[in-house]
Amino acid sequence: MLSNRYRKILIFGIFILFFGAIVGNIATVSNQWEKEGSYCIKAKPMDIWDDSSLSNCFELKIGNQPPDPPIISGPPRGKINVRYNYTMSTSDPENEDVYYYINWGDGKNSGWIGPYNSGEIAKVSYIWDKKGNYQIKVKARDINLFESDWSDPLVVSMPKAKQSINLFQQLFRIFIGFLMDPAI
Repeated sequence: MLSNRYRKILIFGIFILFFGAIVGNIATVSNQWEKEGSYCIKAKPMDIWDDSSLSNCFELKIGNQPPDPPIISGPPRGKINVRYNYTMSTSDPENEDVYYYINWGDGKNSGWIGPYNSGEIAKVSYIWDKKGNYQIKVKARDINLFESDWSDPLVVSMPKAKQSINLFQQLFRIFIGFLMDPAI
C-alpha cells in the first residue's frame, strides 16, 4: 500500500502525464495572402472539453498601409480676417513621406500640401472671412497614394464682434428714452 506522500506524487505525475503534453504546446500554422490589406487573425485552442473561446484579434498588415489619421492642433477661437497658425502630424507605417489635405469647414480646402517626413510637424495658417463655428479636419496620404481616415475635428469659433457704443451714443439713447417716457 502506498503512503499518502507517494499517492500525492503519483496523482500529480498522472496529471502531468495526461495534461502536460497539452498545456503550453506551441502550434504552428501558415497561410499565404494574395492581396494587400489588414487581416484579423484569431485562434481557438482545443482541449478535451472543447469549451475554449476565440482569442482576441491579432491584426496582421500586409503590403503598404495608409498613414495614421493626423492630429491637428491650434487656437479654437479667433476673429475674422486674422491669420491663425495650425500644426498637424501623422506617422506612416512604412516611414514614407506624407501629404496633407485640410478641410477648413467653411467650404474651402488646402488641396494636397507636402511632402513632409513621416512624424514631422507641418505648419499651416488660415484666415476665416466670415463669423461662425467651423470644424477643421485633415487627412494624410503617403507617396503611394494610400489615404488615412479623417482626423478628429478641431472646432474653431469665430465669434460675432461685440458692438461698441461710445459714451455719446449711450447718453443720446438715455435722453431719447427719457423724452419718449409717457410718465413725464
